[in-house]
Amino acid sequence: MIPIEYNTYKSGSGHSFLGGALGLSATFPITENFFLLATLSGLYGSGEGEIYMSGVFAYKAKFNDYGINSNLSIAYYIAPASTTISLGARVQYFEARYRDEKFPITIKNTIYGITLSATYSFDI
Repeated sequence: MIPIEYNTYKSGSGHSFLGGALGLSATFPITENFFLLATLSGLYGSGEGEIYMSGVFAYKAKFNDYGINSNLSIAYYIAPASTTISLGARVQYFEARYRDEKFPITIKNTIYGITLSATYSFDI
């Protein structure tokens, strides 16, 4: 067997971005105080990340992030407390596309999570 040597690349801890999202949200009533919430949005951002080659810092490169963010929750409105409690699941997928000719790669990320929130409503 002939050993094969691979160059390994990874995004460094300096990978951070700033951007925005635009999407849709819907509320589906099930009963008077119980309902389903759904959201879907697209996101875009840009930033600068540290590039590592074989675990060693090489240089910084600019990138663009593209992705989607989605959430599906069930919620219950507690009228005497003016509070809505919701429990749901969230998924976010985005790709960091580096704009550097020396390192034109795409890094794909998927984040899953469980959401729990309490929202208090009041009049101003």
